[in-house]
Amino acid sequence: MASSKDWAEAFLRCAAEDLEAAKELLASGTPPPGTLAMLFQMAFEKIGKAYLIAHRGKRPEQLRTHKAASVALWDIRQDTDWLWERGHRGQQWTRALLAVKVLEEAQPAVASRLGKSEMLEYPWEDAFLDRVITAKEGIPMVRDISQQGTTLASMLVKLGLHLMEKLR
Repeated sequence: MASSKDWAEAFLRCAAEDLEAAKELLASGTPPPGTLAMLFQMAFEKIGKAYLIAHRGKRPEQLRTHKAASVALWDIRQDTDWLWERGHRGQQWTRALLAVKVLEEAQPAVASRLGKSEMLEYPWEDAFLDRVITAKEGIPMVRDISQQGTTLASMLVKLGLHLMEKLR
């Protein structure tokens, strides 16, 4: 039977692939906003699961959730010394942490449980605009992540890499 360490490391390898794909999309200069947002959501979900396995003793079968990122980040934020050592403190991370939560809540299974229509992967009807829209149009954080010249995407990459380093 695989150990908890094996499972946590496997989740981190998967998260690293998602972050690498996000970095490649960003380097292209015109990243598709919805795709980029989904890659970040998936990466942080996997990082969250790795954390919950490594630090809370959870087994993979106990983690049939898309809310692993917010549960893990709540734990991590309570232990600020663990997360922010080596000068990573400050408000610069606040927006990245908020983005992780917004993206998680727009994951279809989570959004549906929360009663939200706004989802990363699927269009929805916006009653105010009286038309069908996508994540790029309806979730400002998704637009912000993909716009050139913004630092949010690079902060998400840095946060993801920092968390992965801490978990290894």
